[in-house]
Amino acid sequence: MPMPHHTALLTAAAASLVLALGPALAETEPTDATGTRVIAVINGRNVTGADFGTFVSTRVGQNVSPANLNQQQLNILQDEFINRELVYQDAVAKGVDKNPEVVIAIENQRHNIIAGYVLRQVVSTPLPDRALQDAYKALASKPVKEYRASHIMVKTETEADDLIKNLKQGGDFAALAREKSLDPTAQNGGELGWLPADQIAQPIRDALGGLRTGSFSATPVQTQFGWHVLKLEETRILPPPDFEAVKDELSQHLRNENIAKYINHLRQNSKIEIRK
Repeated sequence: MPMPHHTALLTAAAASLVLALGPALAETEPTDATGTRVIAVINGRNVTGADFGTFVSTRVGQNVSPANLNQQQLNILQDEFINRELVYQDAVAKGVDKNPEVVIAIENQRHNIIAGYVLRQVVSTPLPDRALQDAYKALASKPVKEYRASHIMVKTETEADDLIKNLKQGGDFAALAREKSLDPTAQNGGELGWLPADQIAQPIRDALGGLRTGSFSATPVQTQFGWHVLKLEETRILPPPDFEAVKDELSQHLRNENIAKYINHLRQNSKIEIRK
């Protein structure tokens, strides 16, 4: 039985295969032992619509619309499918499927496919509206603080100390930034624009959090890029986004959480031995 996302693609692709292979390979429309329609026979092996549909879906991707595949593309896919089947049959006849490396690779793929199928089921489980609303309330309860700041970045702490002394004596921050800063923002007088607090490096966030609007840092701030002298221009609290604007993001977050919970449950209830 083909997977649901294969159905439309399978119909067009399988029909194309039947027409192209001709009466020599598919004079009738028999079914195999499971009742799946046989669309072709290659060296005595039945090819079902599910076989070809899965091949096409894997080959072009599940997100490709069947309507975007023209007859020429389907013909190319059917040729690839037939060629693959012929090579496969020849390899099996030569015993390649018994090669230890091949056996391990097949088993590995089997594990991937089965595990992937289960994870897709976990992800596709409908999310309760209550869960989405609760996730939104949690998001909305954490206001986002932003800082509009400027900085001057130099190589050494001594240089930064000298800049602070200059500023205390009435030096112009923007002019000093254009003259001394090693950061590309120097051309804009060191302006960094609005910065969400949770996306700023910890040392800079801590320093900005201790400044009054319009003031500059009394001591240099070090990051991996150098030494900074900071100036806080203003702060603001952003209102929470509308529910509809973040609904998809929240859904993805909750689905990821469901996968993590599922795997964590398995790990907690399993015996795992790591041998070295």
